[in-house]
Amino acid sequence: MRRFLILLLLVCVFVAGVFVGLWSVWKQNPPTREMKYALQDNNTANLLVGPGDTVSLVSGGSAKVPKLNFFAGSPCTGNSTPDKCQIDGSAAAGTYPFTCGSQNGYDCLDPAIQQKPTGPLQGPGFLGFAKTHLLHLVGVQPSPTDIPKPAKAPGGHAATSSFTAYLTCTSGATALYDSSGKSLTTINASVGESVFWSSPPPFTLDSSKFPANLCSNGNPTGGSGSKSAECDVNMTAPNVPYTAQVQGCGQSGPLTLIAK
Repeated sequence: MRRFLILLLLVCVFVAGVFVGLWSVWKQNPPTREMKYALQDNNTANLLVGPGDTVSLVSGGSAKVPKLNFFAGSPCTGNSTPDKCQIDGSAAAGTYPFTCGSQNGYDCLDPAIQQKPTGPLQGPGFLGFAKTHLLHLVGVQPSPTDIPKPAKAPGGHAATSSFTAYLTCTSGATALYDSSGKSLTTINASVGESVFWSSPPPFTLDSSKFPANLCSNGNPTGGSGSKSAECDVNMTAPNVPYTAQVQGCGQSGPLTLIAK
């Protein structure tokens, strides 16, 4: 019995030593995170995030009490705060533009967040680190975890010049905003420029009054998530009316596209 207790004690000391050694290595080599931006066809680079990730604003200068302002739908959980957004796994995949501000009037335009349906992009914690190295110790090679690439809309192309309208549901009706969060009813575009309409939830565009050749890629009818509606302006057309509607929301008021 005495020998068994001594053997058990030695085993416990050995295991504790292994974990202390792993802890020391983990602390000296903290896990790193590879940040990725998805390059979109509408000339934007959106930060890729996943459920459980947290995006925060911190003041690096004169801004006091910074605040995130998602103006076209929010991907944040109810536990989020004005300066911190924890990504909600149930948020629709797509682009969530935001502006940032502060209590003392500081404003800025920040890159948007690209929600994706898979887990967070982060390095392993200590338990994950220990598990991996213990498996290596006994000769087991864990399968690498691949982070899926963002979905690409079929037939997409990068625009040399573009404008993006962001759709969201406001007070029961579909509303449009520009990249700075300002309400939008009229879009001015030049021949050769691409106009994009974007919304995480599915949406439709009634472009039935667009001239037949207004868009070289065909008149847009709608989109959702990573698939934006697009019009590659092909000709001049003053005051072309259309409407938009986000799924589950009322139709927008009269909207206008002016092609010069």
